[in-house]
Parts: sequence; structure tokens; C-alpha cells
Amino acid sequence: MQIIIEDKGDAVALIEKTDSSSSQLVIPVSKAQLIHGMKEVLGDPFKTDVFIGDVMLAKTRDGLAVHTQVGRFSIPYVHAFPLLSEA
Repeated sequence: MQIIIEDKGDAVALIEKTDSSSSQLVIPVSKAQLIHGMKEVLGDPFKTDVFIGDVMLAKTRDGLAVHTQVGRFSIPYVHAFPLLSEA
């Protein structure tokens, strides 16, 4: 599995690709805001979630859950930390 953050200016597309399928969720935040929110929630062991406008990032047992009005996208921890190191 591969998780990609595709910058679309004032929005980003979260893309999950596997050998057999792919899924995508477009969220109304910039890539910089998303990365900042991920660092904020992952950097504080006492924080369980953070809001970026209408988007909520929440820690789960297996990773980060990105919640919006239109859907939910899961980023496993094994993929979240490499995304932060790329930014």
C-alpha cells in the first residue's frame, strides 16, 4: 500500500494505492495545513484530535483518521511518519 498527499492548491487529495485498487479523498485544506495538523496531533502524546477548519485529524489505535463531511480516510502510522519526513 502507498499513501500519497497530492497538493491541489487550497485543497489536497489523500490517495491510497494498492496493487489492485486505489481510493481518494479530497479535503479542503492546504498541504502545509495538513502536515502542520499531523505534526501537532502526533507530537503531543496527550492530544487525541485536532481540527483544521472542517477537517478533523484523530489518533486511532492503528494510525490517523481524517474526518470530513464527505468521508473518512485512514493513514496508518507506518505511512504517516514517512509523509511527515518528506514535507
